[in-house]
Amino acid sequence: MNEDKDKKGNFKKWYDANKDKVSERRREKYKKNKEYREKKKLEATRYYWLKQRRAKSVGLNQLEYEELEIKPQATVKVTIQREDDIRYGMTYEVPVFYPRDVAGVLRRSTQTLRLWCLNGLIDDVFIRDARNHRVFTEDQMRVFVENRHWLSFNVQDFKLHPFFSLVNEEMARLLPDGVEPMLEGDWREDPTQCPFCGKTPSLQRRVGGSWEYVSCFNCKDPVDVHGRETMKRYVVSGECPYCDNMIEDEVGGVEGRKLNVVCPRCGRRVTDYQKVEIERG
Repeated sequence: MNEDKDKKGNFKKWYDANKDKVSERRREKYKKNKEYREKKKLEATRYYWLKQRRAKSVGLNQLEYEELEIKPQATVKVTIQREDDIRYGMTYEVPVFYPRDVAGVLRRSTQTLRLWCLNGLIDDVFIRDARNHRVFTEDQMRVFVENRHWLSFNVQDFKLHPFFSLVNEEMARLLPDGVEPMLEGDWREDPTQCPFCGKTPSLQRRVGGSWEYVSCFNCKDPVDVHGRETMKRYVVSGECPYCDNMIEDEVGGVEGRKLNVVCPRCGRRVTDYQKVEIERG
């Protein structure tokens, strides 16, 4: 062991003292020897593309669902069967992906994905289209996207790979409809006017101990749970032009629209104010 260390140390000293000569000899050989030159070019090209592919692979696995900008290929009619979902009994056109789309995101073949399902590694909780072909809802595709980075980890027993257990756990949460649930107690429709589109009923979601408005079923597709716009909270300050009262208050509003700021002293609406958005914790 000590002998090897001594050899390495001696070579390093020799190379440090002669590296200019060695580099010059390599340059000369590259210039005169065609076979050596082609070999080095091939090595450089291979190294570049391996590095690019590795970087691209890591980058793709870190992208969020929205960043991938993938679009569903079709829709399938789904009637919400979960009884504690506020959309229970309603039928919607649900966007779906085909197995080839999921396989592409996972960087595996369609045949591999099919075998995973047939062998029970991924629970067969998927819906079928009019031709009885297996399809994946947009929310199910989101599950694959959010867990695909686990596939880069090697395990001794592939059947016990964490990718499968995490995917199956999330897929079970979407049962029986394959869409993100909107459970009673967390979501509700309200007879008040929607602040986003002005129609009724509005839609509200429980955040902490209070209810907040989100874009209603008229604003957004009822099965699009993740894309719903939410009210923002602002700290507003200004001077009431009617009674000269200084105002500093917290109000909710829709981005891009005027806030409803009312003077607490005279009850009149104030249109000239400063606002700062409150960041959600």
